[in-house]
Formats: sequence, C-alpha cells, structure tokens
Amino acid sequence: MWRVLPILAICFLAGCASKTPEQLAQEQAQAQAEGAAADDAKCRSYGIQPGTPEFERCLTKLADLRAQREYSDRAAMMNRLQMKPAGTY
Repeated sequence: MWRVLPILAICFLAGCASKTPEQLAQEQAQAQAEGAAADDAKCRSYGIQPGTPEFERCLTKLADLRAQREYSDRAAMMNRLQMKPAGTY
C-alpha cells in the first residue's frame, strides 16, 4: 500500500499539470468569449439597444471593470504567495 501511494500521487499531479499551451489558450479564449457574452446580456438587460453608442460604452465599462477585478485578484494572489498582508502593493 505505501509503495503505491507515492506513484498514485505522482500520476495525479502529472495529470493536473499536463495542459498544453494550446489548451490553455483555448480555455482563455473561451473565458473571454463567455465574459463578452455575459457583458452583452447585462447591457441588454439594462434596456440598451445593441449597435448604439450607449451599448458600446456599456460593454467597455463592463470589460474595464472585469480587467480591474482580474488585476486585483492577481495582485492579491501574488501578495499571498509572497506572504504580504492584503492591501500592501
């Protein structure tokens, strides 16, 4: 039993880290497409008509907010990895 456990752990970890750059790029593209579709639906839910300057502003604002959240999330993760207290940039 104890001999098998390290082998299983290695196989499990290897499976988690086996994504190719193409797969990662595809997942990122899919996430961006899902974000854009969610933004589109959100702006429509406000009653803004597609193709209008207001609709484009709405999409831009939502994309900017998402980018700010992603930046903040990455900064917080880096701080945790470096063991810095939150809010110390």
